[in-house]
Order: sequence, then structure tokens, then C-alpha cells
Amino acid sequence: MQKLVFFFTFFLSVQVFSQEILTIGEVFDFDIGDEFHYTNNLGMPSGTRKKVIEKRYSPTNDTVYYKMETRGYSSTFVEEPEMHLEYNFGSGIQDVKYTDLDSSIFYYYTFINISDLETYEVQYSYDSIIGFEPNFCNTYLCGYHAVIGDFEPSTYRYIYGKGIGFVYCFVQYGDSGGLIDQDNGLIYYKKIGKTCGTPDLTGVNEKVISTDEILIFPNPASSQLTIQLNNEPLESCKIEFFNIQGELLDSKILEGKSTIYDLTNMDKGIYFLRIYLANKISTHRVIVN
Repeated sequence: MQKLVFFFTFFLSVQVFSQEILTIGEVFDFDIGDEFHYTNNLGMPSGTRKKVIEKRYSPTNDTVYYKMETRGYSSTFVEEPEMHLEYNFGSGIQDVKYTDLDSSIFYYYTFINISDLETYEVQYSYDSIIGFEPNFCNTYLCGYHAVIGDFEPSTYRYIYGKGIGFVYCFVQYGDSGGLIDQDNGLIYYKKIGKTCGTPDLTGVNEKVISTDEILIFPNPASSQLTIQLNNEPLESCKIEFFNIQGELLDSKILEGKSTIYDLTNMDKGIYFLRIYLANKISTHRVIVN
């Protein structure tokens, strides 16, 4: 299974070719059984999983209707009896439709309209993102990156994939230190037997990784933290590192049986390490002193 790279950087590596912009119909061309996992990178860990269970077109074939099975979760920070993340889960059926299927995906609903960018004249920079992304399982991506305004400009990034729908959204008001309003995207998809990324299994299984399977040391730590598997993993092991506010600091796939985190540039305090191994999940408190 291939892994997805971080959304902050992957769009910069897209190989640009002289190809046409995707249409709304090409982007949202799902099949029954397709599955998509999304994560929100703002605040406490949260995510959504969607699976297509029904599909139909309008009589004029300009609108497609989907029924999706959805599962989602959010989390909150709890101090008692000891500091930990508490998760809340929900599920349901969602009806979704996409219309004007022959229109450019650039005119699909966003915070800004592409046609309006012309009115900003020299007050914005604009780059289209078009091409095959090797680190995204060679999916054909289409999107744009726009910076609008002369003083403390706002940044907008929207990326879509052919047949996989919404891929990434980032909206920040003001300069680089401004308010981030949106930062979420696709981390895994399964489509026509093909899988890409690492699935979010939060809440799917209640099994917890035991201390016989994994070692985390030293804890407390000052300069380095070692994460070591006691057995060779049958599947990839995903590791996520959060601060006490629930902000995701790092996410990686464990290569081999161990990895070392460099803690020298981290402030002293309490952090959370979340580990996904096969069908098991566990959260560990890490102290940096």
C-alpha cells in the first residue's frame, strides 16, 4: 500500500503537463463501494470516513446523486483522572449530489470564485495545479493556489483528484501568521480494488496495542524518543504526534521496526503519541523535560 505525503507539501511536486482542467463530472465520478477517509488538521484530532452505497443520474445526465455511508469522530482534551484525549463517534447516511458535470472543477463551490480573481488584478498571485502526482498513487490532480490582497494577503488552496473527489483545502486569512480557517483533506481511498494511503481506523476497533508489542522509551525524554516494535509488523505502522492542544505535529509510517524522534527543538511539556498497528490503536502520553 502506498502512503500519502503531507498536504502542505505534496502539491508542490505535481508534474505539470499541457492537459485540460478536470470537469466536475470527472472529479466526482465515484462507483458503488468506493471509500474515502478525510482528516481535519485543525484543533483536536477529528476525521470522517465515507463509503458510496448508491449511485444514480438525473434524466438529463447533468446531475449525479450518491448515497454515502458516513462515520466520523471528534475529540476533546480531558485532564482527569489523568490527561488524555476523549473521542466521540457518530455515523449516518448522507445524500450528496453534483450538478453541471461538464463544467470546470474550478467553478465548483469554494470560498472564492475563480472568475472573480480577475477583479483583483495585481493584488493576487495565482498558480494552477495540474498533473499526475507520483506520491498520490499517480492520481491526476487538479486545483489552484491563490494569494489575494496587498496587505496581509489571504491564501487559498483547493485540490481535487480524478475519480476521488475532494483532496485538499487550505484557507488562511491574513499573512503566514493569520487565522487558519480550513486545513483538511483526503488521507486514504479505496476505488475499484485500488487503495492509496493509510486508512483512519480510529473507533473501528477497540483492541489496544499492548506493551508486549511496542516499546516507547525513554519517557520522560529530553532529546530523543525511541518507538520500537517487538515483532515484525504484518502491516504498516502509522505514528501521529500531537501537542497538548491536540494539534498534529508529525505523522509518519514506521519504516522497519523502530524510529527515533528528535525532541531537541520541542518545548518542555506533555504530548500525545497515537499509534496505528494492523487493527489496533493506542494513545500514549509522552513527557518532554
